[in-house]
Amino acid sequence: MSQGRPVYQGDAEAALQHFGNLGYQCPQRTNPAEFLLDLVTGVETGQSQDPTAELLSHFQHSDAGSLLQEQLESLSVSSKDSQDNGCGGAEVEWETEIFATPFWTQFHILLSRAWINARRNPVSAKAAFGRSVTMGLLLGIMYNKVDLTQTSVQDRTGALYFVLTTQIFSAQGSMRMFLEERDVFLRERLAGAYRTSAYFWSKSIADTPLQLIYAFIFSLLGYYLVGFQATLEHVFTYCVAIVVTTLAAESLVVTIGASATDDKTAAVLGPVAFALMSLLGGFFSNIDSLPFYISWMQYLSLFRYSFSAIMQNEFTGLKFTCSPEDSGDWLENLDEGTRGHVEEFLHLLPCPTPDGATHLHRLKLDRMDIWSNIFVLFFLMIAFRVLGFWALVRRTNKLVPGARAAKAAKNSPARAQKLHKE
Repeated sequence: MSQGRPVYQGDAEAALQHFGNLGYQCPQRTNPAEFLLDLVTGVETGQSQDPTAELLSHFQHSDAGSLLQEQLESLSVSSKDSQDNGCGGAEVEWETEIFATPFWTQFHILLSRAWINARRNPVSAKAAFGRSVTMGLLLGIMYNKVDLTQTSVQDRTGALYFVLTTQIFSAQGSMRMFLEERDVFLRERLAGAYRTSAYFWSKSIADTPLQLIYAFIFSLLGYYLVGFQATLEHVFTYCVAIVVTTLAAESLVVTIGASATDDKTAAVLGPVAFALMSLLGGFFSNIDSLPFYISWMQYLSLFRYSFSAIMQNEFTGLKFTCSPEDSGDWLENLDEGTRGHVEEFLHLLPCPTPDGATHLHRLKLDRMDIWSNIFVLFFLMIAFRVLGFWALVRRTNKLVPGARAAKAAKNSPARAQKLHKE
């Protein structure tokens, strides 16, 4: 079969001789199955022109083609049904690609293959697990058991942003999903083995469980070692925010991986995109102080919504203590006479950060509530994933003759006929 139409019917042993008589000899030291697959798909056959048109035409006018046409015409199917279903035998139009199996069958097989390949490479899984544990312990060592002093305000903020930075940047490992197997995918896709959608969604789902497990290990280990609020509600909200953030980051790197022309380009674009998002997350720069010509980019930043969600989850309801030194650090800039008068009223000066609400308002992180931020992250996750799928389909359609012909037939029958002849 080539593009859903027959090019040979007979014994398998006679296939090489049949195509050899047509001028397509199988090279020495070449797998016959691979040669036949390349021949009927028109790729890597060593021919100057695509041989599929000649093969289709030859079979149509051969005795085997005539016999097949008679058998099809003898079937008890009305002519109207034949036209509606596009089952006109050898004259079937190439309006859509024809696959031997439905989507769910292809999806199940590709998903199983992806899981098997993952199990065959335990080194990467162990490395990711070791990274999650190591970074979680490092986070706990740096910010172990924070208290409620003024110093802890900065410590809690830095620890939470470190969690986001580590988790989002680690999602770049998902970029290899389409880069490592790109050549294999294109070869199998050109052969009509499966749909692009079945491959994309199976690969997307295959890596997700392990990525979520590693995210939980790192995040929860650091959460309890640092000493964030440990109520069930706070832990649950924190986990949901981290999970959605991880999936959104994976969706973005999948989009980059599917859109990039090669692995080197993708390796550059990924860190650049995350670094830019990090700058617009509300930690390094107050979102109100961003220049107007780049302030709009904050709305595409995963850091902005994730940071706001977990910061509100942690700081809401907290009350911080304040020592005289915290309120009077600025006294060192005064002369001795003025300092002596001011120190008498030092106990009346307000605390720099009396509670979590003050800190959130200062950083402008209280404009959207927690679940609104999580909802936006969920929307970005879906949007980036769909965009990645569209990018892969667009790239594939440039290579798959059937898809090109279908698109041309929709816009211009004359253009479709030209593609068929090519």
